[in-house]
Amino acid sequence: MKRELILQGMGWGHMPRFLVEEDLAAGRLVTLSGPGLTGGVAELVAARRRDVPHGPVAERLWRQIADQAPALKHPGAGPTAGSLSRPRR
Repeated sequence: MKRELILQGMGWGHMPRFLVEEDLAAGRLVTLSGPGLTGGVAELVAARRRDVPHGPVAERLWRQIADQAPALKHPGAGPTAGSLSRPRR
């Protein structure tokens, strides 16, 4: 949704590069990166307590997270594309 809002010229924002690489290459988006807007990297962490029992829903959610975690380590997920905006025409 955020990407679509940026593509429609309704704002700007930070996005992981792998999600907008094609838009940048096609000129649909431009990076606003610079000394004041450098982008960044965020680490996501999933944690839960080990000293309390968890119900079936929490167990299933935890298994789902564990199963999907390797796929979330996308090769291009490192640096963001910085701040993005639709090019002015």
